[in-house]
Amino acid sequence: MTKLTQASAAGEPIQVLAGGAWRIAMHVFEHPQGVVFVEPGWCNPELAGKFYFHLVHGEETGDGPWEVGGVRFERIPEQTDQIREWADAKDYEAKYGACRREAAEKTAAQEFNQ
Repeated sequence: MTKLTQASAAGEPIQVLAGGAWRIAMHVFEHPQGVVFVEPGWCNPELAGKFYFHLVHGEETGDGPWEVGGVRFERIPEQTDQIREWADAKDYEAKYGACRREAAEKTAAQEFNQ
């Protein structure tokens, strides 16, 4: 497990700077080609129609913040809108067993043929 995926597995709030915009990563998993990150709402049927799983190609560098393929990953700072959104999404996941990390990892593996 990489340092980034360890931080994610430990429940640390992670945000991703990709394409000039910050996104929240509920989960980050290793992939043979890089990492997969999962955005909030991936298992909420009310939010269907959006793609929540993203494969980032490249090697991980850094100790936090991290970089993979030119995409920056870092811990979400306290007292921000992102931390509140992350906490709300974690609460939603805790309510629904189908939304837990293991389910996201299985879906990511299927999505990217791992």
